[in-house]
Formats: sequence, structure tokens, C-alpha cells
Amino acid sequence: MNLVSEVIFVDESGNASLSKEALLHSNFFSLGFVYCKSPIRMRVELKRLLKRLQKRNHYPKKLKELKFYLPNTELMGKYGYSELELTKYLDKMDANRRKMISIINKNAIGIHAAVCIKSTVHRDKFTSAEILGNWLFANTLCKWIVPNIACKHPVTIIFDKGRLTAAKCDNFKLYLKDKERYLKVILFYTALFCSRVLSL
Repeated sequence: MNLVSEVIFVDESGNASLSKEALLHSNFFSLGFVYCKSPIRMRVELKRLLKRLQKRNHYPKKLKELKFYLPNTELMGKYGYSELELTKYLDKMDANRRKMISIINKNAIGIHAAVCIKSTVHRDKFTSAEILGNWLFANTLCKWIVPNIACKHPVTIIFDKGRLTAAKCDNFKLYLKDKERYLKVILFYTALFCSRVLSL
């Protein structure tokens, strides 16, 4: 994937569900946005960190990407790691996270987070987790981030499609672009917006 233009990486944390069970488990849903003028160097440094940690046995070798929190259930069920092995990896995670954050801070132009307190959400407006997630993503991006960045080129938006099926992922890309066009008319935004919306 050629990433020579300006890029905003987006990832989510928590469960956007508004069910009673989900609210008991967690009252928060958040999105993180990392804006880079040129993300190539950051990606190279993060890949090097992953290889270095795995070589030193400080991170599970069967994971293909860096994570802030290890997916313990997946590591034990799918990959066969023992509880003892996971405990050793967990002991290294604070140091690993600091190294990840250091690389992101060094290469990012801007970092933004949107945090939703789910107990305050109007249930009649957001009738599903998907609607809530889509709105929070697009509203934050279009109203608070893009108008405040001095981008010389159209921005590429890259997000994890984990919460959406392939069909819903395509629909979300259209939703995001339609939302941006609507806001441009209503709020007279002059900032350039994304030419590509990509999912990983």
C-alpha cells in the first residue's frame, strides 16, 4: 500500500453496544485518531519494534501486529499459548507500550481521541452500536479534526474494519463521504478532505 500522502489512522477501543449487559461491562467507547504528514517512517519503525520484541521473546511471535493489550483468549484458544507464557508477556507490556507511544509521538503531527460515555447517549437517536460508532467516527473527523489540520493534499483515512462486515464497510465509506459533503455545505468548511477511505 503506497502511503505517501497525508494519512489519518483511526482505531477503536471498547464496545459501542448500548445493551444493558454492555453498559455493565463498560460505560465507555472511544476512538483514537493519529494524523501523519508521511506515515512511512512510522510504519517502518513500528515493524522493526515488533520484530525486535519478538526476537527477545518480549511479545508473542504469532501476533502479526503490535497491540496495546494482548488478546489473551485468542492467544490461548487459537494459538495455544499457556497462562505462564502470557504472564511473561504481560509483564513486558508496560515497557512495550511506552516504546510504541514514543514512535507514534515522534512521527505524528496530531493525535486526537473521542470518548463516548454510553450512559448519556439518547437511545431514540442511536438505536444500534453501528449507528453510534459511525456517527462518532464521522462527526469527530469532519467537525473537529479535518478543519483544524493544514493539509496540502487530500487525506487518506485508514481504519480497522473489525466492527463492520464487508458490505457495511463499503456503506460506511459512502456514509463518511456523504457526511463530509453535508458538513461542507452547512458549515462552509474549506479544508481538503479524503480522496481515499481505506480499511485494514
